[in-house]
Amino acid sequence: MRLDTICLILAILGSILYGSYVIFIFSVAFLATSTHWLLIPFFSVILIGLWVLYIVYRDRLSNAEDDYYEKNVEK
Repeated sequence: MRLDTICLILAILGSILYGSYVIFIFSVAFLATSTHWLLIPFFSVILIGLWVLYIVYRDRLSNAEDDYYEKNVEK
């Protein structure tokens, strides 16, 4: 396995762990406060970020041209 692939996997895992930590903190803050409506912008930003990550991941997996160049073109 190449080093750039290992680094990409570690970056993805790190961002997933950090994202779940942030969601956990906001969930605890949401449950602890009496004004729940103030946290709606924070949750919407998190959901938009997750949606963008999903779209990027889906586009990368479904792009045959990127796969061709990754396998056949030397750096």
